[in-house]
This record gives sequence, structure tokens and C-alpha cells, in this order.
Amino acid sequence: MQEHYNEALTRKQLAQIAGLSPWHYSRKFNEYRGMPPLEFLARYRMYRAQELLLLTSATMQHIAWQVGFEDVHYFSRRFKQLTGVSPRNCGLHPTSRRIVALTPLCADMLIRFGTIPHAVAATPLLLTERQLRQLEEHRIKLLPSPQFHLDTELIARTQPDLIIGAFITEEVRMRLRAIAPIISVDHSDAELLIQQLAALFDKEAEGRSLLAQMQREREAARSKLSPLLQSRATVMALRVEPFGYRYLGGYAKGISELLYRNLGLSLPEPLKAGEAWFNPCSLELLTQANPDYLFVEKRVMEHFDAEAKMNELKQSPGWQRLKAVRLNRVFYVDTRQWVEGYGADGQKMLLDQIVAALTASV
Repeated sequence: MQEHYNEALTRKQLAQIAGLSPWHYSRKFNEYRGMPPLEFLARYRMYRAQELLLLTSATMQHIAWQVGFEDVHYFSRRFKQLTGVSPRNCGLHPTSRRIVALTPLCADMLIRFGTIPHAVAATPLLLTERQLRQLEEHRIKLLPSPQFHLDTELIARTQPDLIIGAFITEEVRMRLRAIAPIISVDHSDAELLIQQLAALFDKEAEGRSLLAQMQREREAARSKLSPLLQSRATVMALRVEPFGYRYLGGYAKGISELLYRNLGLSLPEPLKAGEAWFNPCSLELLTQANPDYLFVEKRVMEHFDAEAKMNELKQSPGWQRLKAVRLNRVFYVDTRQWVEGYGADGQKMLLDQIVAALTASV
């Protein structure tokens, strides 16, 4: 049904596909979805129509056809019956919708544009103090989700009007499409996320202002790091995980882009081959990299502890020989801020932390 929603479908056809009688099919479907099959199909079509109305400039006739309606007038009537507004007014007041954000970063950006989400799906262990205060201040409901897993059933129980975020897998995306209209955004790139949400909520001027502010913050930080940049000193970010070590590559988004492209810091030569966000790092490779400055992140993970690997690192033969260790230039950072908390507000906090560390011994 989800793959062929734009086609003419009857209960009899659906029952035949399932190998059941129409009556038995409807009863089983109702047990599973909580509504008759054709009601589910109608809602699913309207979710997709809302996405098209919010994200495209397509005509009403074209959108009706795209979601399985040949008669645009009948489409408009059904749309209003199911959503409470006409298709023409669908995109006028997105801020009044019951929105679920799929990441704290997405919620953070929505708040910056004056839209308070009803709820945010997040792993409590990975929330920064700033994010927790933000949720409490704006009375945003926290939907606890295990790390690397999105609890779609919990999201469904909030009965959202709109879901905004990035989707872990195609399977998760398909489950969410049955709950509400979904807007896919890229949370790995804070600036792109700002542009996407600004366009969606008609806040382009505010978006440009926020991007300009973030650019000024980066330029100010880069100016403070000028002596370090001129010296070509190398900076490495090492992640200590329960099962090994990885280093931050120089070509990814988020904190990687901030360190190596925005601020212009130098990655040690032996690490330049790593194209991923975080790349495998042996103790031998760490010794070869021998950075002038070293940020160390002890990975925060549910059900696992990286303390044993951290101890192994510090007791390894090459640790004390590292230039950064000998010169007291090792700085320990928090996963929640460096990885999960980087955004419009988080950028300033990160920059202050980076500048303070790298200029302390210049």
C-alpha cells in the first residue's frame, strides 16, 4: 500500500494480495494499524500531499494526481476532512503544527526560528546540559530513544502533525511515513540545516542573519589562532571507544569542517588519507601522527564503557613519547558537545573551548 498509494486501490484488491477475504483482511488490518485499510490509505495519501504542499510549488491538480486522486475537488474536500485545513492553507502556518524533531540539533534550530517543537527524540545520555535546559525552558517533551535506534512507536503515540529530521535507515523512514508527513533534513551540516528550515518556515532573512553571525564567530576564532596557524602546528582529535580508537578525518562535516576548513588547523600528514568522519586508528598510527596538539574524546555510549581502552592508551609505550603529551597539550573533550551538541548555539561554545585549549600554551 505504501509503495502504490498513488494508484487506484480497493479493499478487495488489497485482500487478494494478502490472500484473505475482504472481511478478514479488514479485521486483521484494523488490529495492526488501529483503523480500516482504506482509512489508512487516505491518511497516507494526505501525508504525502502535505509534504508536496510544503516543499514544492506544484499545482493542486498535479499534487492530487501524485497522491492518487483524479478529481482535484474531491481531493480538496478529503484533505480538509482529514487535516482540518484546505490544501491552499496547508503551508501558511507550519509553526502551529504539532512537530516532532528527530534530533536535538533539529529542535535547537526550530527554536531559533520561533517554532517550538512538541517533542524531540533523543538519547538522554547524549544530551548536553544546555540542551536539557532548553527542553525544560520550552516545555518540550523528551522521547527517549536508545542510541542508534529511533523509537517510532513512541513517536506515533505523540500523534504528530509533522516529523522533521534525518532518518537512520530506509526502514525507519517508511515507518515514519505511516505516522505523519515527514520532512527530511541534513543534521550533519548545521549551515545546510539552517537553510532548509529557514526556507520551510519562511524565515530566510533570519536564516541569513544566523549564518552571518556564525561566520563572524569563526572568523574571530581564526584570528585568535593566527600564531598557531602560521606555525603550521598539527592538531588531531582522537576518539577512544570501548573496542578501539578512531581519529577525526579532515574532509567530513560538523566538527571536522569546523576544525580543519573553517579554522584552518593542520591535520598530521599520516592522517590525511582518512576520508571518513572517524577513521580507524592504531596505536602505531597515533605514534606516526605525533600531533602537536591532541583532543581526546572518551566516547559516551549506552551499555559500554571506554575506560579500559583509555587506560590502555595511557599505558602504551608510545603515549609518553607523543609531542602533545610531553608538552602538556592534551585536551579531553565531551562527546555530547563535540558530536551531539554542535549547532548554532553550540558552535560558539565549541570555538571558545578550542581557542582556549590551543592558545593556552602558544
